[in-house]
Amino acid sequence: MATHALDTGTMAAEDLARSQPRLIAFPMVGNTLGGSHESTIGLLRNLDPGRFLPVIIHEPGADRIADFFREFRTFVGPGFEAVERPGQKMSVVRALNALRHTKARRALLAQIKADLVHTNDGRSHAVWGLAARLAGLPLVWHHRADPAARGLNYVAPLLATRVLSVSRFALPADPDSRVLPKAQVIHSPFDTAIEPDRAAMRERIVAELDLQPDTLVCGYFGLLIERKRPVAFVEAVARLSEISDRPVVGLVFGEPAEPGIAEQVERKIDELGMQSAIHVMGFRRPGHDWIAACDYLLVTAVREPLGRTLVEANLVGTPVVATRSGGNVEALDGGIGNLVEPDDAQAMAAAVIAAELDEAKRLAMTRSARQAALERFGMDSHARSVMTVYESILGEQPG
Repeated sequence: MATHALDTGTMAAEDLARSQPRLIAFPMVGNTLGGSHESTIGLLRNLDPGRFLPVIIHEPGADRIADFFREFRTFVGPGFEAVERPGQKMSVVRALNALRHTKARRALLAQIKADLVHTNDGRSHAVWGLAARLAGLPLVWHHRADPAARGLNYVAPLLATRVLSVSRFALPADPDSRVLPKAQVIHSPFDTAIEPDRAAMRERIVAELDLQPDTLVCGYFGLLIERKRPVAFVEAVARLSEISDRPVVGLVFGEPAEPGIAEQVERKIDELGMQSAIHVMGFRRPGHDWIAACDYLLVTAVREPLGRTLVEANLVGTPVVATRSGGNVEALDGGIGNLVEPDDAQAMAAAVIAAELDEAKRLAMTRSARQAALERFGMDSHARSVMTVYESILGEQPG
C-alpha cells in the first residue's frame, strides 16, 4: 500500500473523498511496536470496508510502523521530536512539546478528509487529540493504560468523544469520575483461529539454545518497562531453578522501552548467576508462536490494563502464572490461570511447581482457558462493537 507524504496528500484526499465509506484516521507516534499495534491491526482487518476506510498516519522515518501497517493506506505526518516512551507519565514540559505541529496535524486531517480520529495509546492521545478536535472531528480515545493516567482523567473528559477501555480495571473506580459517562469496555481483539504447533516450536527453541530436552521453559513477553517487571521475571526464574528437579530457562521476548531497563535486567542476571539460564530473545513475531514454545508464561506485570500475552497463552495452551494485579485478574477470571501476589518470586516459582505436580488439573485449566478466550476475545465481536461506536458517533455529527 502506498505511503503519502504531507505534500502529496491533496491528490490522495480527492480519491478518498469519492469513496462511500467513512474515513477513520489512526495516527501513530514513535517507531516502537507493542500490544496496541497488534490490537489496532486486528481491528483494521475486520472493519467492514463498505462502511469504514481506515488510514494510518505515522511520523517521518517510522519504518517499522509503516511496514507493520503496509496493507493499509498510509500518510506521513509531522514528526514529534521528543516521543513519549510507553508508560511514561506526561509532564507539563512534555505536554507542551506534544502540542507542537498541532496546526500541521489539523491541516493533514482536513486534507485527507477524515471523518473520525481513533487514537490508540497515550502518546497518540497527547499528540493528536487536540488536533482532531480543532479539526472539528470526533475523537475515539482507546485507553489501554492505568486508571490513574492523567490523560484519561484530565484530558479525555475535555477532548474525547468516546473512551473505549480494554478492561474494567483500566477505568477509574470513582463513580463520580468525569470520564465514565463517555466510557465503555471493549476487550482487545485476538485471532482466535491461531493453532501453533507447540511441539515443533518447542523443538525449535531447544535446538536454537542447545537445551536439554526436559528443560522447563518459562517466557516473558512484552516491552521491557518497569510496570511489566522484567527484573522480577529474572528473580522468579532464579527461584524456580533452585526448587525444580528439571533444568530451567527463562526467555525474555521484547525490547527495552525505558532508559536503563535493559541494564537493570543484565545486572540482576549477573547478581543471581543466571547468565546461562536467562536468554534475551528480542522482539519476534508472531508472538503467539513463541508463547506456544514455552511451558509457562510468567506475567510479572503490575497494574497491567489487560495483557495481550495472557489471552494469547490461553489460546495456544500455555499455562499462565500471573500477578494478582490490574487486568490480569479480569483476563484470568474463572480460574483459568494461576494468580500470585506481585513481586513475589517464591510464590511464582511455587505456582509453577504446583502446576507441574498436577498434570490433570493443569490440562483441564488450559482447556478451560482456551474456551474462555474463544468466547470473550474474538476479532469479529470486537470489530462489531467498535463499528457500532463509530456509527453512533458519526450519526450524531451534523450533515
